[in-house]
Amino acid sequence: TMTYTYNLVAYFFFAVYFIAKFSNMTLSEIGENKWYLLSKMGYNVTRVILYKMFTTIVIVMMLYTTGFALAMLLSSLFKYVFVIDYFLPAFVSGALNVLLIVQAALVFSLFSQSKNQAKNYILVVIIVNEVLKFALGYYKLVTNRVLMSNVLNLFDPDNSIYGIVLLTAVSVLALFSYIGARKKSDYYSLKGDVSGLTIVKHDGSKIISPHGKKNNVVLSIPSILFKALLVFILICSMAFNALILIASLGSNTKEFSVFGYIPYIIKSQTMEDAIYKNDLALFKRIDSQYPLEAGDIVLFPNPDNSNDVYIMEVVDIEGENVVTDMKKYPVLVEKGKLQQIINRKAIYGLFYDNYRVLGAIVLFINTFPGRVISLFLPVIMLFFYSQITAFIRRFKAAL
Repeated sequence: TMTYTYNLVAYFFFAVYFIAKFSNMTLSEIGENKWYLLSKMGYNVTRVILYKMFTTIVIVMMLYTTGFALAMLLSSLFKYVFVIDYFLPAFVSGALNVLLIVQAALVFSLFSQSKNQAKNYILVVIIVNEVLKFALGYYKLVTNRVLMSNVLNLFDPDNSIYGIVLLTAVSVLALFSYIGARKKSDYYSLKGDVSGLTIVKHDGSKIISPHGKKNNVVLSIPSILFKALLVFILICSMAFNALILIASLGSNTKEFSVFGYIPYIIKSQTMEDAIYKNDLALFKRIDSQYPLEAGDIVLFPNPDNSNDVYIMEVVDIEGENVVTDMKKYPVLVEKGKLQQIINRKAIYGLFYDNYRVLGAIVLFINTFPGRVISLFLPVIMLFFYSQITAFIRRFKAAL
């Protein structure tokens, strides 16, 4: 509990720290021409970039490690048993989340048009990261005392693929930050008339010509269609991810209601041909006074396990008791053997409708390729929109 709490607090405060100290802790100084004199004095720009990135990571890791060690020292003084096996997995999981903020800040300081925009992007990364933690079962993993005794469990796909996704994201962002820094360090936006001025680059020299007036941009039909396609993809992605969050809350162990309707992804064939396996089914929440009749498909808790639910068809109503049964029995099971007689007050959901396409979408997005497409691709398109459009323009010009 101590390590879990410290990682949450550290993650939150490092996010605040990087937003507040954005100029000092990132590579934004490249775009502000603060490295121009270093280049003129003969310093290797590539090496300076590496030093800056390395120093930033070292400072953050020192702060995180100091706090983690202090938390462990305090927890060892408690009357509870101190389990040393939790130390390394908890440290690695927290350190990777902090590194995600570091690398995201470095990248956004290079590719964003303003500091405020970069800070907003950091907030987006934090939100997306939290969504992934819930969707990929990360919090279940880090609160499992057995699994958290071995650091390799953090990267075992059978437990959660979040560790692999996080490690990949940190590595990709580190690569982007270095590539972006090298590219941006080659160009300095000097003020005034710089016609004919020669500036030194780390790999040669470049002549700066006078800046001409910018032409008014006229949007062509292909450009408008491309932007409309981007907006459509982003809206669909947000809608699908909202659907995932809602539908994933509806399972046989937990339940969520939206405007009086309970969503479930059906995992069996027992209600065919009314509801098929993998359908997204909606059940209308009802009370004990709602009239029922034979043929209704209802929702009620398992009498032997209140955390489980049954979805069955009403066969007969005998006073306060309702006889329910499956529509399709498993092979080798005699029809009628699995009937349930329950009290009418136990029924709280009535089948409303099922959606086969939405069910398939939810199941696909729950896979690793689906999550990459629905979460990371739209974010990449949003953050690197200008780079994507510039590439398309160069490609069209080449043709």
